[in-house]
Amino acid sequence: MKKSTRRSAIGLPLEEGLTLTIGNFTTKFSLASFIKRVDKLNNEQRNLIKKMGFGNLLLLPNHKLNKNLLAEMMELWNIEKGVFFITPDDSRELRISLLDVGLILGLPVKGNPIVLVEDLPYCEVESEYGSVPGKRQITVSALEKRLNSIGEAANEDFVRTFLLFTFGTILFPNKKGDVDTRYLYYLEDLSSVGGFSWGEAVLQDMIIWLNMRKETKMEFMGGCLILLLIWCYEHVNIDRPNLVDSGFIFPRACRWESSSTRNFHRRKWFTDKFKELQDDQITWELEPTHVELQVNVIKDLLAHCGEADELLTRQSSSSACSLNSVEVLSNSGTNTLADQADSDCASTSQNVSMSQHAPDCVSSPGNFTTSSNSKLSGKSVQEDYLILENEKLVEDIAHVTLGIEKLEMATETETETEKTNIEMEKTKKELELELEKMKTENSELKKEMKTSRREMSMEMEKMTMKMENSELKKLETETENSELKKENEILRIKIESLEFTSLELIDRIDRILSGEDLSD
Repeated sequence: MKKSTRRSAIGLPLEEGLTLTIGNFTTKFSLASFIKRVDKLNNEQRNLIKKMGFGNLLLLPNHKLNKNLLAEMMELWNIEKGVFFITPDDSRELRISLLDVGLILGLPVKGNPIVLVEDLPYCEVESEYGSVPGKRQITVSALEKRLNSIGEAANEDFVRTFLLFTFGTILFPNKKGDVDTRYLYYLEDLSSVGGFSWGEAVLQDMIIWLNMRKETKMEFMGGCLILLLIWCYEHVNIDRPNLVDSGFIFPRACRWESSSTRNFHRRKWFTDKFKELQDDQITWELEPTHVELQVNVIKDLLAHCGEADELLTRQSSSSACSLNSVEVLSNSGTNTLADQADSDCASTSQNVSMSQHAPDCVSSPGNFTTSSNSKLSGKSVQEDYLILENEKLVEDIAHVTLGIEKLEMATETETETEKTNIEMEKTKKELELELEKMKTENSELKKEMKTSRREMSMEMEKMTMKMENSELKKLETETENSELKKENEILRIKIESLEFTSLELIDRIDRILSGEDLSD
């Protein structure tokens, strides 16, 4: 049996000399529908989705797609290499990496692969969604109705249905507006869902759509377009929105201001801007911050690739936390190394600042302990020791930063809750006003209905009278017809009688003429 797979990232090469000009596009990607559904989830349902590894998607803001920017990026896609030729001379290229996916969406990017093949075993749970071996699809609208019927229940049926709805609206949207139920093969055992590389599957699907669009000049575009949009914002400084004025935010799709009300430039504007693109407008590789390195999704990916230690060392050396130079008086017998280190760290703690959007470190005085009899024996020994202590300090700072950011996120949640309550109160008043307005309109409608009923009643009476008159005329006509029938019958009898008499007369005349005896 012929197999098909979503893991193919390479399309057929363009014919030599063929140039494709890609215009705008249509899509069934719908972040708004996804967010509308997320807003209806209760805490139990949210916790279940988080356990599956999809919790970060619940934080996504409602970004409006900048279609002209995306269309221009799609124009720069190269099928053969699977990269974007980002510079005017095509000398530099940008690739969407698994690290990009992890940072932008917060999805698991390492684990068992998601591969959809035609002969993927048909699982029993598929039949519950109306799927049959020959037609393994379910529409997004059917999934939405199913979620409505599930309501606030937090069970396995909810988890599978919500994840399929997520696939159909933002992760794997397609032209038909349905979802492949073969995904249920990977959702059958919910305890193993988090062990699959969903982020990698999203990336591979996105690459397939980029290949198809560039190769066939198709107007429809599927795939996870929020990934491509935020990837553009992160890597290319052209018409990107402002960063959210807050502390640590993860995933990075949440750190850009929502663009739902933005007015975007025309396509030609983007074409010109990309032609003028400079190196300082491009971020060639995304680098996780100290706090992002503590997130399991990123930590697992880098640990698998063996890059975690390298990144930590690189960031430690460029961190804002640095020890001041130490002045050593060889003849002094009163200052210990611990005293000097405490002094340096206290000084450093005043200079450490938190990045506005992606903090790398936060001020935190170190606690160094050594023997009170320890003396300075040489400058090189002191510097080595301080380097070691500095590394420990950087690690402590990262942990403190993570704690502070968690507190900030909790505070932000409380603030958001207060804002939500205020908005709910405002919405309640608006609804009350709307209800009063509807009551007034209802009263007016009732009056109009009464008037209409009177008019209809009068019309009915008129029609009844007409019908009665018609019936009378009908009776009169029938009576006249009956009398005419009687007269006709009398005339018929008279005619028959005359005919009989005429026959007798003719007979007598014949007899007279024949000379017969007429004495009778």
